Amino acid sequence: MVHHSKRAGVAAVLTWLACLANPVSADELAVKRGAALFATHCLGCHAAGPGNVGTTMLANRLGPQRSVLADRGDLDPIFTATMVRYGIGVMPGFRPSEITDEELVDLAAYLGRNR
Repeated sequence: MVHHSKRAGVAAVLTWLACLANPVSADELAVKRGAALFATHCLGCHAAGPGNVGTTMLANRLGPQRSVLADRGDLDPIFTATMVRYGIGVMPGFRPSEITDEELVDLAAYLGRNR
C-alpha cells in the first residue's frame, strides 16, 4: 500500500509533467478560475434559460442574443468589476469578503476572454 503523502507527491509530479507538456498561460488560468467563480456566484441569476432574473433583465435590455453572459466573453473588465462590486438595479453588489479583489480580476478575465 502506498502512503498517502507519497501518493500526493506522485500526483504533484504527474501534474507538473502535464504542465510541461501542455503549458497554460497565466491568462488562461485566470479565465479558468473566473469560470469557476462565475459558476459559484453568478449562475443562480445569469444562467441560460427562463426563470433566471439576470438573464431575463439583460434580454429585455440588450436582446436575447446578448443576455447569457457566459456565452459572450466580450465584457470590459472594468465594467465587470464595477457591476460585481457595486451592483446595478436588482443585482446586489458583492463585498470583498464574498468575492476578493483577486477573484474579481479572474471573474473579469473570464467574462472578457474574447475581447
